[in-house]
Amino acid sequence: MTANLGRKPLGNPCPEYPAWSSLSSRFSGIHHVRPHKVNLSFTFHDNKTGHQDIVLRFAGEEWICDSYYFAIDNELLPETEDDRKIRAVLVRLHEQWLEAVQELKADEVAYLPFDFSDQGTGWLRCTATSTGYSVVQGWSSVEGWSFSPSAVGGLLHKLEDFRASGPALEVAASDLQAAIRGSAACAAYPSKERDVQGLSSPSAAPHVKR
Repeated sequence: MTANLGRKPLGNPCPEYPAWSSLSSRFSGIHHVRPHKVNLSFTFHDNKTGHQDIVLRFAGEEWICDSYYFAIDNELLPETEDDRKIRAVLVRLHEQWLEAVQELKADEVAYLPFDFSDQGTGWLRCTATSTGYSVVQGWSSVEGWSFSPSAVGGLLHKLEDFRASGPALEVAASDLQAAIRGSAACAAYPSKERDVQGLSSPSAAPHVKR
């Protein structure tokens, strides 16, 4: 499980999707949420290896992950392990993210998994606030093989050993939800991967081990 911790602004990860346009205008009159654009994308870049081909970009950082556990997911399309299956599982994971954050009330927490490895998993922790969400990336010792990406279940709301890594980002609720929808649109269609800025080859990016 690896991470590239550069903080260069990423811009719009999927320009064809309107969720990112003029986001700062939505923050007028809000005093407790900084006017952050929610640069979020979680996409599959097929290199035919099952490794270093899933990329999460969020808040100016990126994490390069493996699609292996998406391919062998037992809950969705269990009879196949091809690229179409990986995309289907990835879209279903986005749907679970969205469902989890939409049902939160103030001070409640959702955990959104993105990195599935043998000995641990990567997550975004979203805590509902009065104006939106506080989002922070982190890790858990829950193994990637212990649940299916397409059916995360109770871990979406209860993850005992989550360890935050880095600062939290305050975002408006509508902006995070729109960003998840936009990321799902990018994840579903191979042609949109070319719109993810600054990424020519995930395996060529610099890595920092977790």
